[in-house]
Amino acid sequence: MKKMTALLLVCILVLSLSSAPVRGENARVFELEETVVYEKGITTVRWQDSADAAPYRVAYLCCDDAEAVQTVHWAGGDMESSTTNEKAFSLDTMTPGHQYRVEVIAGDGKILDQRILLPEAETFEDGKLKASSVKVEIAPKYWRPANEKAGRIDRFEAESIASHIDEWQFGIYYEIRLPELAYARTYLVQLAMTAPNGYTDTLTTAKWTFDETNQFRHYFVFTGENFFSDMYKKNAAVPAGYYTVDLYFDGMLASSQRIRVY
Repeated sequence: MKKMTALLLVCILVLSLSSAPVRGENARVFELEETVVYEKGITTVRWQDSADAAPYRVAYLCCDDAEAVQTVHWAGGDMESSTTNEKAFSLDTMTPGHQYRVEVIAGDGKILDQRILLPEAETFEDGKLKASSVKVEIAPKYWRPANEKAGRIDRFEAESIASHIDEWQFGIYYEIRLPELAYARTYLVQLAMTAPNGYTDTLTTAKWTFDETNQFRHYFVFTGENFFSDMYKKNAAVPAGYYTVDLYFDGMLASSQRIRVY
């Protein structure tokens, strides 16, 4: 990915408009502001509505130039938590370098539908700690809810995932190791995965504090369990090939790994 200047702490992005703002009804103005703020992994969208038709709900989906049909998400996690009386919403699940379609649904049912393009991620660096210092182990896993059995598997197989999509869950074991730290650091950690057909989604996002230890180790025993099922629901297929798993610290790319589906 292209490296942005480290001096650019706040990225102000020009919106790529996918539709005209909602007007009419006594010249009502309902539109996203011309800029959106992207800072340390957080995307903040703001809008104007001269009708003040709160409450608002916010939905979004990745809309890169890909053959895959993407999954629609609600800001805040679900429809209810996406409700706001403000004319702004901050999202921590959008990842750099992707284009997103954002819908703002006003309380009177009017819908604002526009697109934003996030910048490419700069390479992670924080003092002496760099992306090259971040060691990652990744492995395929599965889970059978019916008998609560989980474990690692040798490899992902597209046919097996598709045939068991309703009764099994497939995800990854993901472990992060950092060297000895001189002081504790807190980052917004995002983990995202992209399939060969361009289907992309954020697996997890959370604030983590990395403590001073001889070596810091953090791991997800099982994550991404909804990725394959959501992709299959939308596309009726699990494409074979290499899937990219990207790790971001405060919006900076800390690691990029590949995992193969045969």
